[in-house]
Amino acid sequence: MRKIRCLVIVLAFILLTGFSAAYAGGFSFVAVGDSRPSAVGAPHPWIYQRMLKEAGWLGVDLVLNTGDVVLENGSDLEKDRKAFKEFMDIHKPYPYKFYVAAGNHDYDAPEIRKAYLEIVRDKPYYSFNYEDAHFISLNTEMPGQERTISGDQWAWLKKDLEENKNRHPLFVFMHRPMYSLFNPNFDLQKKENFLNREERDKLTSLFTEYGVDTAYSGHEHSYHKEKHGGVDYIITGGGGAPLYGSPKEGGFYHYFLVTVGDKGKVENHLILPGQINVVQENDHSLVATNGTWEKVYFKGLHLPAPKGKFHLEADPVGWDKKKEYNAEVLENKDGMLTIGVNVPKNCNMRVTVIED
Repeated sequence: MRKIRCLVIVLAFILLTGFSAAYAGGFSFVAVGDSRPSAVGAPHPWIYQRMLKEAGWLGVDLVLNTGDVVLENGSDLEKDRKAFKEFMDIHKPYPYKFYVAAGNHDYDAPEIRKAYLEIVRDKPYYSFNYEDAHFISLNTEMPGQERTISGDQWAWLKKDLEENKNRHPLFVFMHRPMYSLFNPNFDLQKKENFLNREERDKLTSLFTEYGVDTAYSGHEHSYHKEKHGGVDYIITGGGGAPLYGSPKEGGFYHYFLVTVGDKGKVENHLILPGQINVVQENDHSLVATNGTWEKVYFKGLHLPAPKGKFHLEADPVGWDKKKEYNAEVLENKDGMLTIGVNVPKNCNMRVTVIED
């Protein structure tokens, strides 16, 4: 009964946050954080690996992780290397590009920091472009500058924003949240967010000045969202590590599907793992399930390609068949079809390959 009550709270919470329809054009990515194991030496959480699988079915172009991807003591370089290698290996089956911002568990000791820079990313902070968008990965764990963006990193950030001010949208991802759910008043004993209000506010002003769209963070194992100066600040710390707070407080496993439209419109969709599913029935058909509250576009579905002519049929299982639904071939390569289809809310959509 308690589990059912928690689920109801989570579902009601997401409805109130305003879930909106996923977009079939432009590009998409997943933002998620705090996917570390629950104990030193434990395997990476199955729920995070499930999220990666769902990202593959959705056909996203990128996955951003806001950090804390391992849990080691940082004193044994070989164990730290092994932990990071195992983490990177679970992403190999998927075609999307993968980016990480360093978390405190990834960067808070010399040995683990060395392993992170060897295996995950050779720079402590960086940026990149994707289509017309610009992405910035910041490091809130720089030695001697923890919980701030300061020194060389601050100078680099200002230069990077100026050089890319004509690119839109702009996204930032980092580990510690600027707008904390559990430490909004900067209690120095809690150390959940930025060092102080001054450090937070100078970064807020910079993001507003350059028109950053969304800043994603983690560290707090929960979901939280605030808007300041036109910028959305999202904590997405539900990637598999032990949760903080009750479901009502945002303490539930989740990730964000972020869609960027052809004209740069950004939509952040909060998704619970398990709401997206795909079951291949046979070599000719599969069923894609959308358990969310709005239409979602799947563009990472796969079925074997027939040798001759064929067409696709999309059939909503148990729905009114009067409306026509269409699936499309996105790629036909090496005997395998990549298929895209819009699936209405709370719907199972069967996609079938029919030989002509």
